Amino acid sequence: MKLKEIFKANNSNIFQVINDDFDDELEWEIEETKFKVIPDLEGTFYVPSILISEKNYEECYLEIITPERISENVVLSNDKKVSFNLIHDLNAEIIPIVGSECLGLYELYYSKQNPIFGINILKKAFENYPTLAITEDLGYILRDEGEYLEAINYFLISEKLGPSSEYIFLELSNLFKEVGNEEKATFYKQKFEY
Repeated sequence: MKLKEIFKANNSNIFQVINDDFDDELEWEIEETKFKVIPDLEGTFYVPSILISEKNYEECYLEIITPERISENVVLSNDKKVSFNLIHDLNAEIIPIVGSECLGLYELYYSKQNPIFGINILKKAFENYPTLAITEDLGYILRDEGEYLEAINYFLISEKLGPSSEYIFLELSNLFKEVGNEEKATFYKQKFEY
């Protein structure tokens, strides 16, 4: 099917680009996948998402290039007309409604207008697919929202899974310091430094 027909599928599945040999992105060929989270493999995917603006919520598809988890474009359907847009041209936030296997900037799920929206999406995804990426995305968003104890729990899960970097230990050190646990703060600071 063509990208311009994506809204005819009438579901919330992830689609993969299988042919991008057209100048007009809406003519790209896509196919429906069985992925329940953004996969950690090389490709271009269109992921069911929600556009959040000051006035409303709108269903859309966010383009995600993996494994880096790059997102710059979104496909919208307005008045039955499908359009391909640069995210930066829109005065809105776009949050995927599925979690991710691949790591990337946690801001992909962080709505400043409605932070609980992305948090709830990630928590639901975590229940079914407790990936390292979902775990760390939750930890960072909860940290930014001042939910330090909950952030600690997700970063501790990340530690068990094998964290993406030693900076998770620094996050744990800082969070334990925030909640007044100097012993754990020192432990994780040392773990970060060595």
